[in-house]
Amino acid sequence: MVHSNMKFLSCVFFLINLVSSIFSFPADEIRYYRKDVGNNIFLDIIEIDLKKEVSIFSVLPAGGIGFAEEFSILLEEVSADAAINGCYFCTKTNILVSSIAVFGNEITTGTFKPTFVVDYENNPDILDGSEISIDKKKYRVAISCVDVLVKNKIQKIKSYEDMILAGHNPSPDNHVFKPNPQSAIGIDKGNKIVYFISTANKIRLYEFGKYILENVKVKDVLGLDGGLSVGLYFKGEYKIRPKRKLPAIIVAKKMKLKK
Repeated sequence: MVHSNMKFLSCVFFLINLVSSIFSFPADEIRYYRKDVGNNIFLDIIEIDLKKEVSIFSVLPAGGIGFAEEFSILLEEVSADAAINGCYFCTKTNILVSSIAVFGNEITTGTFKPTFVVDYENNPDILDGSEISIDKKKYRVAISCVDVLVKNKIQKIKSYEDMILAGHNPSPDNHVFKPNPQSAIGIDKGNKIVYFISTANKIRLYEFGKYILENVKVKDVLGLDGGLSVGLYFKGEYKIRPKRKLPAIIVAKKMKLKK
């Protein structure tokens, strides 16, 4: 009887360990996973825990403003653990439409207010542009772009009209309105989690925001450049490669944080 009980307990512990190994994730600062959202559409997601010693910042080409470089070369400059493409830019001049500031020093000056920020305590936020001005000296990094796709778990860009109101040129030649690969940066503010999110599938920007809201634990989401610019990198692997040179990327790296 004792022998039978021991055998039974051994089987129970084996099953517990097996289930734990299947359903638990490693406690890593930066991890990647892929989400099937249906209709043969997939989100490639990098989850970054800012409670750990991880820094998020922007990288520009060695030549500076007005230059563009291959995704791989920009990555080599900083030995990043993860990276995603940045905001929209003029493909003729390589000038970004966004502002980028590091430790309060503005590197580029753009025309759009929605801004992803990380303060000196490594707290992320996405400011929707309703503020009269943003004091960039309060933040370790501040990166602006055009579209707040999600704010306070509410989808903000739901249609073509919403995209025009956000500031997109309504020209019929503007590719931003067409189905394209997409990228965005999101946050779970309470848990200090930042998400780099991309899809290689061709979908509309507002569809992308809907899929993110329904499938990723985000509070706020800021859209980034799409189409040929979309790129996502994780620890030596290019999950999605951009099909053109870029004037800036956003990276995450395990490193000692500068206060």
